[in-house]
Amino acid sequence: MLASRIRRMTIDTRARSFEIETVDGRIHQEPAAFPAERGDLGLPPDFHLISYNTAERTLTLTPPDGEALVVEVFDGSNQSERRGGRPTIYLDQNKWVLLGQTIHTPDWVPASELDAGRELIRLAEEQQVILLLSSGHVIETARVTGSRRRIAPMMVRLSRGWLMSDPLLVRQAELSQLFRERAGVPAGPAIDVITLDLSQLYLDPISSGRLRALPEEVQLLTEYMGSAASVFALLIEDQITHSEEGYEASREWAAAYQTLAGELGSNLRARQMSRDVTRAQFIGDLGHELPQAVSASGMTPEQFETWLTEQSEDDIATLPFVGRMRDVMHFRLRNPTESWEANDLVDMMYLPCATAYADYVVAENQTRHYLQRAQRTRADGAEVMSTLTELVDHLGR
Repeated sequence: MLASRIRRMTIDTRARSFEIETVDGRIHQEPAAFPAERGDLGLPPDFHLISYNTAERTLTLTPPDGEALVVEVFDGSNQSERRGGRPTIYLDQNKWVLLGQTIHTPDWVPASELDAGRELIRLAEEQQVILLLSSGHVIETARVTGSRRRIAPMMVRLSRGWLMSDPLLVRQAELSQLFRERAGVPAGPAIDVITLDLSQLYLDPISSGRLRALPEEVQLLTEYMGSAASVFALLIEDQITHSEEGYEASREWAAAYQTLAGELGSNLRARQMSRDVTRAQFIGDLGHELPQAVSASGMTPEQFETWLTEQSEDDIATLPFVGRMRDVMHFRLRNPTESWEANDLVDMMYLPCATAYADYVVAENQTRHYLQRAQRTRADGAEVMSTLTELVDHLGR
């Protein structure tokens, strides 16, 4: 558990000081504990006050010119118990934009969605539901500006720090479990896909510095506070974050799928064998994750060859996220009217993952169609819909 002897700790980045209140009521102020350069601590300039409250298990992040944002703190406890039975909801990015418009520009919101948007905001503010953030939301928000960027503080405020683990982490965990079971190897620890653990937001977690001159307990706490502030600063800062290298990789991915979709549409033989063709593409996209999972399980090359040719289709179908992603990819490739774009990679990764592990997913209509088709052979998974009105109606039942 974090900071067992600390009741509250507040870092003031402008005054370059921090204050600690211990459980015995004493207050300790340290005005000179910062390193020479603020960047050495890893604290982003987007928040001038960062305060941790042990009793409430919350972190309050106060920007210089905005309202304080309160997020719940991961403390190692059982995440399912921490949710307390609250429904978990994953919104596609355009639905977050709709919620932002509901607050800032209600005239822009379709009349059929306005009341539902207000009701969903109320439910989130009263902590009756959990709206999930993901690294996909961070990616899509960080590369825009203007009115759309205004939704970022709202996303932090309404989510209260609850998130869906990076789909790459989930995929690794599912593949590892699959091949361990095939090899008769004991399963590793399960991953909490719905969590407050910010280290699960990215495949490679963000780390922060420590105040080295302080006790270990305080060092760990400042590291956590700095990491959390850095994660949420990526959302609310004005600077556009865009990786041209990553976007180019996404464009190449989309071009490859567009070519394959064209082949399936024009080549009768390929279309007749489309399940095999799309499976080959899907397995190829798993990259190094597949051989790593196979190697860790101890499966021999001969056993893997047998698995690949005889068992892979059925085994992949059993995986909550990977199986759904494989189905959605297949359905899209079989639709000759689909146009593949670089931005589709985010939807293809995050929405099937959310459908596997959240309670509700709200996506664009076409994506909803594919996700619902992928649900038909499965007894679990989220309710998938395309409007906030549908969602609120389901929540009210």
